[in-house]
Amino acid sequence: KNATAPIRRALAGRSCCVMWWSSLLLLGMVTTALRNECVKPGATPVLLDIDPNSDDVVAVAYLAKEGSYDVRGVVVTGTGFSNPAAGLTIAYRQLEQLGLGHVPVGLGPIYPTGCDIFGDLSNGECDVLRVVNLEDRFERDTLWGLVTSHLPFSHRFDQIFSTTNHTTPPSKDVYREMVEEHGVTTVISAGPLTSLHDFQAAYPSSFGKIERLWAMAGNIDVLGNVYSIPLNVVAEYNVMADPVAARAILASSSIPEIRLVPLDATNAVPMTRNYFGDLQAIPSPEGTFIFHLQVRTRDTWFSGPSGFFGEELNGTQTPASIRNGYFLWDPLATVLATDPTLTDWTFEYFDVAISSPIDLDNDGALLRRPRQDGPGLYWANHLTPENASAVRTKISDALDRDCITGDQPLSLYNAIRVYETLYPANGRIENNVFVPDSCDFDDDCPPGYACMVLSRAMRRNLRFGLYAHDGHPDSTCISL
Repeated sequence: KNATAPIRRALAGRSCCVMWWSSLLLLGMVTTALRNECVKPGATPVLLDIDPNSDDVVAVAYLAKEGSYDVRGVVVTGTGFSNPAAGLTIAYRQLEQLGLGHVPVGLGPIYPTGCDIFGDLSNGECDVLRVVNLEDRFERDTLWGLVTSHLPFSHRFDQIFSTTNHTTPPSKDVYREMVEEHGVTTVISAGPLTSLHDFQAAYPSSFGKIERLWAMAGNIDVLGNVYSIPLNVVAEYNVMADPVAARAILASSSIPEIRLVPLDATNAVPMTRNYFGDLQAIPSPEGTFIFHLQVRTRDTWFSGPSGFFGEELNGTQTPASIRNGYFLWDPLATVLATDPTLTDWTFEYFDVAISSPIDLDNDGALLRRPRQDGPGLYWANHLTPENASAVRTKISDALDRDCITGDQPLSLYNAIRVYETLYPANGRIENNVFVPDSCDFDDDCPPGYACMVLSRAMRRNLRFGLYAHDGHPDSTCISL
């Protein structure tokens, strides 16, 4: 799909209007209605609960383009890897890119369950704020600068009037609207379970209508990954960011079917160089965005660019290097939601380890328990190398689908590409003909043009003053 072709056709031969149109396109304002036509017949309505991060946005793009699910609502949970306002901006702009700019978005709680930073802190509920450190959030808030460069402009934003009054509705209200008015009974969670538990507490009757939950959370028989708490090797980030909410949902809720995708499964689907190359070859705006995001993630990964692929500096792999690599955490959860046959599922009962006060070094583990009150859950426990490869292929194939129609709102990155097409470095496009900036003789110009010496005023006005500077050619090709 070439999103710039209609623009180039519309502007051909109309150089007087190019800058005006380009300015509006840069803001994503001149477009026909963008429609997401990826949804397949019989698709399942779903609400996505995310904490926008480098893997969350891949999961959102996959789900929006694969077509097995109809995304009816999105919730941004504020206790994960992005600050709430920044997470909302990412969600708004990515939904715009995916032709889902109409989808309601809700803002989840900012603090973990039970954390009152102005109240009694003796029980330690606020201590889990240390699980996601500020440095991590600074990077994720802009997705390493790609939010403004690769995602289109969205007219939606969050206006904060007070700590409890936002223009963005609370997540619990969006949950309730989706369940009661749109018949959504399936939730896919790619972050902490804070918002879902907040909905559970606020509207228990509506919460009781949820029939299925897919969640990337926890670890069963493998080590955890909360590197911000070095002594904690028993917990996974999404659980440890709010263990109280995790217990309420995974061990005490009324949801009939919970499908957990823990680290036991995601450890089988690391980033590979071949998959990285597959992403690079995807021409769609979504593919371009995801590839550049993976590049930035690789270049800033804590174990280095080689470590991103689970390798030592010499290219070899060791158990330690693999553990420090990048994995397809949230994307795997969404892929398994579309094709559960790619893994083996085990049904068991779990509790979540929580001490009083909170013990950062030992809490957050999922503990097997005998059957008691509360739900059991299915957890993904094994992926073969062949199925792991199939997961990567499904993601790249979905990102490459040509199912978003209308004029794609231009990100800054794509707007620059359009401008460079309209204005090549050493010339300009007029009537679909390349016209060089400088010339010495008429033969240097295309048919219908003559080489003419420019006055100072003409040099100043040529090409709307963009190149009116010292060194601008004294003569150029002018249409006869």
